Amino acid sequence: MSVSNGPNLGVMINAVTGDSFPTDFRKLLRAIDVLLQVSVKSKTLSAPPGSPANGDRYIVASGATGAWSGHSTHIAVWTTDNPASPSGVWEFYTPQQGWMVPNLGDSTVYVFLSGAWTALSGGGGGALAALSDVVLSSVANGDVLTYNSGSSKWVNAAPSGGGGSGNVNGDTHPVSPSPFDDEFEGGSLSGIWTARNSPSLSLLKGSIVFTQTGSGSDAWKLITQSVPSAPYQVGAKIHTLTDAANYINSAIVLYETSSGKIIEFGMSYNSGVWSIVVQRFSNFSTYNSTSFTLALPNLPAQKLPSYFAINDDNTNRNFQISHDGIAWHTVFSEGRTAYFTPDAMGIGLDQSASGVIAQMSCDWFRKL
Repeated sequence: MSVSNGPNLGVMINAVTGDSFPTDFRKLLRAIDVLLQVSVKSKTLSAPPGSPANGDRYIVASGATGAWSGHSTHIAVWTTDNPASPSGVWEFYTPQQGWMVPNLGDSTVYVFLSGAWTALSGGGGGALAALSDVVLSSVANGDVLTYNSGSSKWVNAAPSGGGGSGNVNGDTHPVSPSPFDDEFEGGSLSGIWTARNSPSLSLLKGSIVFTQTGSGSDAWKLITQSVPSAPYQVGAKIHTLTDAANYINSAIVLYETSSGKIIEFGMSYNSGVWSIVVQRFSNFSTYNSTSFTLALPNLPAQKLPSYFAINDDNTNRNFQISHDGIAWHTVFSEGRTAYFTPDAMGIGLDQSASGVIAQMSCDWFRKL
């Protein structure tokens, strides 16, 4: 007989045509019945219980004795379906790395990792926190795990949409908005914001509108609030309403209060061409350098990207765009302390064409 066993369940997976393998085939069927949608009654017993019913399954505790001797950590099942032992026999399945089993005895899901069963629920995230590739910080109800390629770690974060779950698109209000979030629907600017360099602001139908008349040189007008603790992802939906002159910047911004330095990420209009840019300014009126630029020729203002985000993953500062406010694409990354370490962030408008009126609106600003 030339039966081959599979690498995961350890039961028949192949045989030569013409071979006789009824015993192996029945064992395969029993394994499927036991392990498909597996759950166990307990994981604390080290010896078989009395009077088990057909199909009862257990995770064998350490120090196994009796009929379970030598099978600690294995999944044991009492079966009367084995033709060789019709009165009943204990059969065992050796768990593989990553198997997950709900334990009905304590309403907890366990995962088999590094030779041991580890609880995944009912422990406040403690089991995950013990894993070397998982970094949990201030875990909140509804958080999801996301992979940070910079640190090669899994980190917890609020679901996309601003501090709460339930968003169906980027323009749906967060179910549980964070104190950082603003949908700009109040009658006046929220007290969470600090206006910088005297911006001209108005609130209109759920948007905040910046209006600026160019003076012939850069003059950033900002509203900012304190930067959240890293890791964070903060985004905004920004519309540039004017493309009639050089030079216009409408952006999500990082700000250093002590120096007045600015990093802006958004849309820039110059010489008839719109570009997505990351630029540095030494202060409200002094340009420093451009870190990233992506020209978007022949696009009118209404076709420009509207969703911008900055993601500090504790290693890098990632600048991201989106077409829907939910799925984000990184267009540029730099070290999280490059140029300065920000203590504030927000949105702003810069218009340097003398005498020309420029406007920018922002529909929402929130932690993602």
